[in-house]
Order: sequence, then C-alpha cells, then structure tokens
Amino acid sequence: DNFYELSEDEVAWLRTAYGLPGSEIYKTISPLTYFGDVMAPIQLHHGVADRDVPIAFSEKMFQELERHGKKAELYAYAGEGHEFGDVGWSIARERALQFFDQYVKNAQ
Repeated sequence: DNFYELSEDEVAWLRTAYGLPGSEIYKTISPLTYFGDVMAPIQLHHGVADRDVPIAFSEKMFQELERHGKKAELYAYAGEGHEFGDVGWSIARERALQFFDQYVKNAQ
C-alpha cells in the first residue's frame, strides 16, 4: 500500500525480489493479515490533512479490525496533519486517556 513513498529504484528492487504488488509474499508481511489475532482494543487517531500517511490507511485498518469483530475506534481530525496542533492534540489526548481508563488501566 505504501509503494507511493518509495523511489523508483526501491520499487524495482521490491518487484525483483518479491514480485508484483498483490503477490502472496506481500500478504504475509502485511499487518492486516494478522488483525484476526489482535486481542486488545485499538484506538486510531488520524489527521485528515496528513500528507505523510493517507487517511485511507487508518480507515482500512479500522475496517479490517471491525471485520474480525475487534473492538476498535477511529477518530479523524479535520485540518490536522501528521503532527497534530494544540486543539487536535488536546482532543486526541483526552480520547486516549478515556480509552486507557476504560480498557487498559485495570486490565488483567
């Protein structure tokens, strides 16, 4: 999924070493393949204006977690990039603390 950020030489090397995108080897190294094994709740935060990582990546992860019946939350922040500003960070921080309190703090 992230061939877009590789150089032409890197893409050529990957294709020589592992074949075209969609080859079986790519599935074995993709984290999405193993989402069925996730045991803990997951919370995702993503800035809609992120130029480093497309929001589609977080949306795809969230959908795959849901498909496997996993507890997952996805929060998208309009106007936020890869690194959140003060307002987005404050909201994300509060949501993360609530998540921690609910699912992590007293987990056994």
